[in-house]
Amino acid sequence: MLRGLDKDVRELPTVPTDIEVWTAKLDKIASALAALPLDELARSTIATVDEARRILKSRRSRAR
Repeated sequence: MLRGLDKDVRELPTVPTDIEVWTAKLDKIASALAALPLDELARSTIATVDEARRILKSRRSRAR
């Protein structure tokens, strides 16, 4: 991997280390997570669970 940080210094291409590979993967995952609308997903999940509870309670009260 060439960096090109100093144009006066010759570089030899290298293969990324395992740590560099995993760091790049983790950075990509973190970026994807940061882009998610977590507040909206949480509100939607809570609303869905609340509605499921309401439906189950209404079925239980009708069964009695």
